[in-house]
Amino acid sequence: MGIRFLLITLLFWQGIHSFSQGIETQRKYGFEQGTGFTAFIEKGGEMNGFSLIHHSDLTYFDLYFDTPNFDLAEKGYSLRMRKKEDGEGGFAYVFQLKSEMETTNGVRMEVEETELDFYYLFHKDLKIDLARFLDLLFAEMQALKVTGTAVNYQPYLDELAQWIEFKAGAPLVPFQKLHFLLPDLFSIEGIQKLRPVLIGQSVRSRSHIYLKAENSLEKTGEILINKTIESETPEFFKTNPKACWLFESSLDESVFYPLFPSSLKSVQLWEYEVENKFPSSEKSVALMNEFEAHLKAKYGIFNTLNSKYLQSILAFRE
Repeated sequence: MGIRFLLITLLFWQGIHSFSQGIETQRKYGFEQGTGFTAFIEKGGEMNGFSLIHHSDLTYFDLYFDTPNFDLAEKGYSLRMRKKEDGEGGFAYVFQLKSEMETTNGVRMEVEETELDFYYLFHKDLKIDLARFLDLLFAEMQALKVTGTAVNYQPYLDELAQWIEFKAGAPLVPFQKLHFLLPDLFSIEGIQKLRPVLIGQSVRSRSHIYLKAENSLEKTGEILINKTIESETPEFFKTNPKACWLFESSLDESVFYPLFPSSLKSVQLWEYEVENKFPSSEKSVALMNEFEAHLKAKYGIFNTLNSKYLQSILAFRE
């Protein structure tokens, strides 16, 4: 086992630059219903020189994993498989490990595996890829949401448990990172204990927050330009080159269901998140502070730290 994990660790460090992983700088907020905040985000407009344009509504499906003792939640991490609309009429699939936010300035670790159609498992004795398996599982969840009819998740959970036990020693990025961060808890045997614990759906209203050239000059004394590579530049900023992209924001309305015994059948959450997209950290922090202050003054939003996963787990385990 030691030699096996040594090999995995070497593979992890050898390939670290090719893996999709990084640090997110973001802030999370809660808000009270009925303040007009939701309407502002969905309609867009301008507030104290900051411009906001709503550009898409996307649906996300999440399946979270943890140990029977909820070690990940206790240590400040979440592990999920996600199916999300890609904004182009299709779906993308990802297996992600994320850290909880420790401060309201929100620096979070994230690593992910994206080629889920590369992995296979058996569902009802048929060999299907992991992405297709998630399609079937989330379809069951949607049926529950629409009809209220109980879903027998157990066959899916058992099949996923078998897949995890088989793949625990494989070079999947989230598993490798877990072993690196928490080696005492997540040896191969520790990873094999992971089980699905939470399933849910979110509708995400996404917006760009930017400065027009004249507002940029007024706020900073210079005209700011966000120089991103063309493939990462949203279409709006390609057609409006004088607009400086500051932040990406998302307003989530989510519902989650427990996959373990709980007195609650579901939890509904609302969350607003702002993520930095401007390369200068000093300028972006100052502008984010200003944007936040205006939102608090007008709509009464407030800073939060806990992820939707941790909020749900705390509610379901009460």
